[in-house]
Amino acid sequence: MTAEGRQATNDGLPMPRLFMPFDECTENPAMSATAAGVWAWVDSFELTPTDSSRKHLERTETPWIASLFYPQAAPHVLPVLTQHLAWAFIVDDQFDDGPVGRDVAQATAAVTELRAQLETAPTRARSRPARALRDIWTRAVARRSRGWIEQFSTSTGEWLDSLRLDAEDRRHDYRPTIAEYRRRRRYGSGMPMFFDLAELSVGVDVDPRLRALPEFSRARLWLAEWIGLHNDIYMARKDLEIDPAHNAVCIVHRTGGLSLEQSLVAVSDMADHCMRRYLECERECRSAFDATAASARDRADAEQCFVSYPQVCRACFDIEGRTQRYRNASDYLAAARHSRDEAPDWTAQRLFGD
Repeated sequence: MTAEGRQATNDGLPMPRLFMPFDECTENPAMSATAAGVWAWVDSFELTPTDSSRKHLERTETPWIASLFYPQAAPHVLPVLTQHLAWAFIVDDQFDDGPVGRDVAQATAAVTELRAQLETAPTRARSRPARALRDIWTRAVARRSRGWIEQFSTSTGEWLDSLRLDAEDRRHDYRPTIAEYRRRRRYGSGMPMFFDLAELSVGVDVDPRLRALPEFSRARLWLAEWIGLHNDIYMARKDLEIDPAHNAVCIVHRTGGLSLEQSLVAVSDMADHCMRRYLECERECRSAFDATAASARDRADAEQCFVSYPQVCRACFDIEGRTQRYRNASDYLAAARHSRDEAPDWTAQRLFGD
């Protein structure tokens, strides 16, 4: 069923109602068979080298989230998608909560190495996350079109660049305006790369002419921004303590003269605007497809995106109220109430530069 908003509490804060027009997701039936293999893969690259880092990833419930992101993925496809999601969470934590995200030189070196793994002939991967990314990349791009590979590379690179840019902000104590932050959040959410993988999950390959339509690009970005703002709402309490410059709620609270509760409502209004703009762009896309004289197959592949992308979005809507990664985040972030030079215990073991 769809949800015309939902209200709950998180970290003692009342969560505002959000407009959600998409149907609730069903789990991928291959989830259970995939879970054990994902942990074996994580262990093979030593991505959670300490008990605390492993428990932190367990709280995230990656196999379940991936099964909601990609409910139609075939049993032989779901593992690489789930591994990619686990990898992305681990890398995100290293930058958001760990030392690499507070040292521009480290962040730049890490992003440069990760970006290099997206090349046809990559430089040798030294860090564990880079080796893991190369393994994912090699399997994900097999039998995919050049256009899709370029899109996935671009989406991944933009997300990595956003992590480096956040590190630069922290180094120079730069605080983006809400307008600037919202533009960046579309890429910092990482959602464009998950949209790309949603295409892979159902075996579609969007024709380059249709992918290049401005209406298609705008639809992806509006939905990515919605997901980013929704995440900010659930992580407001944590980010208020740890990284207030990179959360829309915290920025509005700091600059808008509003209480934290009022700031949550203001950001939910922004998110609702994003959702309505996405729906408008989706309708505009269908009209734009008519003008391209695309084949029935090409059009069907492109229109499948308006099923698969919303499934990712709806999954994000559901998981943030149900997983321990997002619910009552401050309960497990006591160790992260730290000085700028320290790190919570699950990122104390550095994965880059080793």
